[in-house]
Amino acid sequence: MSATPPRHHFPHECTDEELRAKIDEYAQPLQSGGTTESMRWAPLLQLGLNEQHNRAARRLADERHEEAQRFNATSRRVANVALAVSVASLVFTGVAAYYARDASRSSERWETRQAGQLETLHREAVAIRASLGQLQAGMAATRGSVTAKPRR
Repeated sequence: MSATPPRHHFPHECTDEELRAKIDEYAQPLQSGGTTESMRWAPLLQLGLNEQHNRAARRLADERHEEAQRFNATSRRVANVALAVSVASLVFTGVAAYYARDASRSSERWETRQAGQLETLHREAVAIRASLGQLQAGMAATRGSVTAKPRR
């Protein structure tokens, strides 16, 4: 069986099926017997196999490139979500710090007012004790000067 000569621009213009068929066709004479006639198809067979290998490598590279693009897109989304979470966390931290500071100031103001009120209560208590002491002293003096009447 003699192989048919290749089309002009073999193997680049062949489809994958045509390329596979031509490779099988060119391999037949080499497998059946290594004559000089069949050896002239060896370079074409090698060319076809190289083209088949290049196409497979190109497909694999394209698939890897698409995977890398999907991965990059996913990575960008994850980075954007992480950034949004970081910003939200920063905002919540700022709000919490504001309210904590406000509560601290409010507590300080309350303590200052309470200290003033306690000072006032202390002065009033001292004044009440002094008045009470005077009343007790006055009552004791009054009891000592009153003579007891005998009881019948």
